[in-house]
Amino acid sequence: MTNSKQVVLELRNVSTIVNRNTPNQTKILKGLNLTVYPGDFITVIGSNGAGKSTLFNTISGDISPDAGQVLHYGQDISHDSVEKRTKFLSRVFQDPKMGTAPRMSVAENLLLAAKRGKRRGLRFRNLRSNKEHFQKLATSMGNGLAQRLDTPTENLSGGQRQALSFLMATLNRPDILLLDEHTAALDPKTSAGLMEQTSQTVAEQKLTCLMITHHMEDALKYGNRLLVLHDGQITLDVRDADKDKMTIQQIMELFVD
Repeated sequence: MTNSKQVVLELRNVSTIVNRNTPNQTKILKGLNLTVYPGDFITVIGSNGAGKSTLFNTISGDISPDAGQVLHYGQDISHDSVEKRTKFLSRVFQDPKMGTAPRMSVAENLLLAAKRGKRRGLRFRNLRSNKEHFQKLATSMGNGLAQRLDTPTENLSGGQRQALSFLMATLNRPDILLLDEHTAALDPKTSAGLMEQTSQTVAEQKLTCLMITHHMEDALKYGNRLLVLHDGQITLDVRDADKDKMTIQQIMELFVD
């Protein structure tokens, strides 16, 4: 039996069904099992319809499993709300517009993220006292975000807005970080820059992270562990030296029916 204190996240025999009791009823995840350890940086790949987004939605609480359990440090969170899970889980989406408040400034969005999952009372915002810290965080992204702390988020470039989303997601060092194709909507140069910063932040903060990507090169280059999903199940789970030996050709062969 796995020691729950050494496991950040565990999915036990998880199945999910969409369009239940209709002619289009479909089982997406099919008895999926996954154990995530502290410090794992897991890249997740799979064909369209393999279950990648459903996996993340089940972890985040957007979908409740129809069978099986989702555990956080041994505690069953299978039916906990998205809001309750924000105390220990953060997610960055593919669309740069998601995850930020468009009319609030960069600094205001960061302050909002700093209070995520905490009780909020009628207190002063303390925005000014946090400005120096936010400036340092924004500077680390290296894309001009630091010069736009007072700019409404809707006026940022896509790359800057996604960088802000990433900063907001990692500000309080979550137990679980979900990166849902967070570079897919960016141009190649901006995407590469954010991926390098992602890798650096995950390593420095010793974050536990799962990242969906369609880029085979990124799946092999980043992280210590690689998962391949196919038809609602994990068909490959390799880590460390075994992952380093994998080639793109070997991965592509897994997608041939």
